[in-house]
Formats: sequence, C-alpha cells, structure tokens
Amino acid sequence: MPKNTSPNLPLVTFYPMEASKKEEERLKMATKIASYGDIFVCDAFGTVHRDAASMTGVPKVLGQGFCGYLAKKELDCFAQ
Repeated sequence: MPKNTSPNLPLVTFYPMEASKKEEERLKMATKIASYGDIFVCDAFGTVHRDAASMTGVPKVLGQGFCGYLAKKELDCFAQ
C-alpha cells in the first residue's frame, strides 16, 4: 500500500470474531485489521462502548488509540 494512504476495509460488524466472547478470537481479528495501519482513531461515539475486535482490539494491538473530532465534541458536551 502506498505511503500516506488509507485502506478501504469491509464492514466487519457481521464477522463472527468481531464480537466473539473469546478475547483471543477478537485479538486475532484485531491483529489482522491493525496490520493495515499505524494509528487508530475512533470517531464513532455511538460504538465506543463495544468490546469488539475493531473497537477495543485494534488499539490494544497497536498500543494506543485516539478519539476523533466528532467523538471529542460529544464528550465535551457531556462535560458541560
């Protein structure tokens, strides 16, 4: 993949390992997803609470994750 590009990944919601109750299955999928990038930014405020491969597993594999601008805006509203 060329430098400074972003891959177009498929919708992973319905993959069995995405929401598996077994952490090792979620981490296996998260490792595959994480192999496509260097950083994780989540801007989906409505899904940040889900313990899924694409939401919690990828940042775990990469070592960190970040909130996007829209998620931060939502959190700032709660702080007021």
